[in-house]
Amino acid sequence: MKKSFIFVGVFSLAFVAIQVLSGWFLTIMYTPNPSWDQVPVTSYVEFGSTSLLPPLAISLIALAIAAGVTKLINKKTVQ
Repeated sequence: MKKSFIFVGVFSLAFVAIQVLSGWFLTIMYTPNPSWDQVPVTSYVEFGSTSLLPPLAISLIALAIAAGVTKLINKKTVQ
């Protein structure tokens, strides 16, 4: 039962950390289009399309981190 709690906790922390860091990185790297300065502002909002691949990739990376950390913690407590 303890292994499950450790795994879920580490997975949640890794998932949130990767999401925050990727959002921070994408925000830093964003460069606005200079031609937008001459276009009048409208109330129409377009969010673009979504893809299943980035959240899935982030989940798999967080899963690998959680599995590795759980194994390390269990190895240290056994020895």
